Amino acid sequence: MPVAALRPSHMRTSPILVLFALLLVPHPAQAQRGYDFGRALEQARQSRERRDLGQAVEVLLEASKHIDAQTAQAARKSVLEALLATCKQLVEKRSYEPAVRGLSALLVLTADNPLGPGFSIQVRLQLDQLAMTLVLGAQPDLAIRALLALMADGPGPPMRWALLSRAYLESGQIDRATDTLRRGLDQFPSSPELLFVRATLSGSLSEQAIGRANYGAARAMLEQAAADLERACELETAAPGIWRALGKIRGSLWVYYRATGHFDEAVEMQRRAEHAYLRASELDPDNPDALFELGELLMAAEDWAWAREIVSQSRWRYQRLKASPDLGAELRTAIEERIQTCERHMLIAVRRRALQAALRGRFGRARQLVYESIRTDPAARQRSHAFLHILGLKQRAFQLRVQELESRTGHGDSQVMLGDLWMQAGRYDLAREPYLRALDGRLEHYTQAQIEDRLYGTRDLHASSERIHSVIGEQVFELDLCPQLDAGRLHGLLEKAHAMNMGVFPHQLLGPLQIKVFANRRAFLERGGGGLDVHQQGVYAFGQVCTYHEPHRGQAEWLDILAHEIAHRYIDEMSYARSPRWLSEGLALWTSQGWPKRCQRRFAGLRAERKLTRWRDLERRFREQRGNAHELNRLYLQSHQMVAWLVDRFGREQLISLLAAFRQGKKQDEAIQMAYRIPARVLEGMWIQE
Repeated sequence: MPVAALRPSHMRTSPILVLFALLLVPHPAQAQRGYDFGRALEQARQSRERRDLGQAVEVLLEASKHIDAQTAQAARKSVLEALLATCKQLVEKRSYEPAVRGLSALLVLTADNPLGPGFSIQVRLQLDQLAMTLVLGAQPDLAIRALLALMADGPGPPMRWALLSRAYLESGQIDRATDTLRRGLDQFPSSPELLFVRATLSGSLSEQAIGRANYGAARAMLEQAAADLERACELETAAPGIWRALGKIRGSLWVYYRATGHFDEAVEMQRRAEHAYLRASELDPDNPDALFELGELLMAAEDWAWAREIVSQSRWRYQRLKASPDLGAELRTAIEERIQTCERHMLIAVRRRALQAALRGRFGRARQLVYESIRTDPAARQRSHAFLHILGLKQRAFQLRVQELESRTGHGDSQVMLGDLWMQAGRYDLAREPYLRALDGRLEHYTQAQIEDRLYGTRDLHASSERIHSVIGEQVFELDLCPQLDAGRLHGLLEKAHAMNMGVFPHQLLGPLQIKVFANRRAFLERGGGGLDVHQQGVYAFGQVCTYHEPHRGQAEWLDILAHEIAHRYIDEMSYARSPRWLSEGLALWTSQGWPKRCQRRFAGLRAERKLTRWRDLERRFREQRGNAHELNRLYLQSHQMVAWLVDRFGREQLISLLAAFRQGKKQDEAIQMAYRIPARVLEGMWIQE
C-alpha cells in the first residue's frame, strides 16, 4: 500500500504544494550549473594582472573541482585553457611548485581528452619538460612529484623512467632509484637514457664504497658504469652528453687504477678517457664543458703541454659563449668563473713546463715557452712578467755557480757539485770531466765510491730490462729490472721494505706492487718522468715505484729508497690519492727512517731560524718550490717532523684515521677535525708549543 494511503485525510498534500516544493529543490545539474565559472575566470584574470600567478592557479584549481559531465563545454574549455596558460607563465617565472600542482591537476582533467587529443598532449609535454628542468636544476623532490603524476597518467617513454630514477638518486633515495631503474630496464633494456642513469647511479655508489675503503665494490661499479655508457654510445652514437659522461667515468677509473697501483691500466684508461671527451667535443663544438673536464684530467696527470692546449681551446669556447646576449646572470657568472679557472690552468701548465726546462738548464727554452704563451694569450703578459724575472735570476745563479765551481778545479767536492749541475742539465758529456777531476781532488763530504757511481750514471746504457713476477707473503710484486742488477739481492731487500710498511699500514694492497729499476741515474732522469731532480734516488708516480742501479749503493740506502717509495703506494691507496703532499712525504719518511737524531737536530735549527710553514700553506708551498731542492728539503723536514709528532702525541691509529678522512673527500681542516676531534688551528698551536 502506498505511504500516502496511510496518512489521515487532513494530512494529505495538495498537488499544488507538491509542485511548489519540487520547484524549490534544485535539479543536480542545476546545482552544478549554479557554480559561477565566469566569476572564477575573472578572479584568475585579475590575479594574473597583479602578477599573482600562484593565486590565479588556486582560483582555477578550485574552479576545476566543480567541472563534471554536466558542465558546459565553453566553461570547461575556458577553465582548462586558463589553467594551462597560467602554468606556462609560472614556468617562465621559475615558480615551479604551483606549476607542478596545476599541470598535475590538468593530467586528471584531460584524461578523456575533453578538449581533444591535441590539448591533452600539450599538457603532458609541458609537464614532461618541466620535470626535466627540475631534474637538471637540482630540484629532485619537486621533480619526483611531477614524474609520479606522469607515471600515474601512463608510464610513457624510457626517458620518463630515467628522469625519475635520477631524481630519486639526487634526493638520496638510492633504493627507490635502483628499483625504478630495474623496472624501466625490464621494459626498455636497450634504452640509452636508462643506461646513462644507471651509470650515474653506479658512479655515485662507487664514491660511497671508496669512502668505506670497499675498493673491490668501487671498481666493479665503475667498470659497470663504463660498460653501460659504452653500450649507450653504441645505441646513440651522436649523443655528446653520453660521450662526456663516458669520459668522466673513465677518468674516475683512471684515478682508481692510479691509486691502487695499476700502472698499465691507468695509462690505457687515460687514453680512453681522452678519446671520449674529444668525441663529445666534436659532436657539440659549441659546448666547452667536455674540453674543460679533459683539461682537468690532463692537469691531474701532469701532461702539461697537452693540458695547456686543451684548456686554451676550452677557454676560447667559453669566451665565445659569454658573448651570447641571451645568457642569464647566473650562467654568465658561472662562465666567467670557468674562464678564470682556464686561465689559471694555462698559467700553471706553462710554468711547469718552463720550470722543467730550467731544471735541465735550458733557460732559453723556458723563456720561449713563456713568450709563446704571451703571444697566444696577451692577458698573461702581466702575470708572466714576474715569472720571467725569476727565470732570469735562476739562469744568472746557474751561470755564476758554474763559474765558481769551475774555478775550484782542485777541490773535489766542488767538482762533484759541478758534475751534478751538468747532470741535472742533461749534459752528461760535460758532467764526466768534473767527476773525473773530483777523483784526484780533495774530498770532504763525498767518497770515492759515490763519485764512481756518479760516473757510472753518466753512461748511455742500453734500455733492455728483465720482467720478474715475485710474491712476498700475500703481496705480488711485478719487477722490471735492468740487467746490471742482482735480482736475488733486490728480492731480499724487498722483503724487508715490505715488512717495514706492513708494520705501519694495516692494509692489504689490492693490486701488484710495480717496481722499475733503471740501468743508471741518466736513464732515470731521462725516462723516469719530467721534473726529476738529480739528487732524487727514487720516485712513486701513478702506481709505479721507480729507482735506478748504482754499483756501490749499500743495503741501508737501498732499503731506505724502497721502503720510502713503497710507503707512497700504501698512502695513495689508503687515501685514494687524496692525501696532501706534506702528509704523504712525511709519512713515507717516517715509515722508512723513523725520526732519527740527525733530523731532530736539523729541525731544531729550522725552528730556531723561524722558517716553519703554516699547515694550511704547505700544499701551496710544495707546488711553488718545485725544482728548488733547498726549499723542498725544508718542507720535507717539516713534514717529517709533523708526522713524527702526530704519531708520538696521538698514536699511529689516529694518523691512519686521517688518511681515511682524506679518502672520504674531506678538506684538510675537516679531515683533521674528523680524525683528531680537535680543530686544525688548535692542533697546529699544540704542535708549535710542544
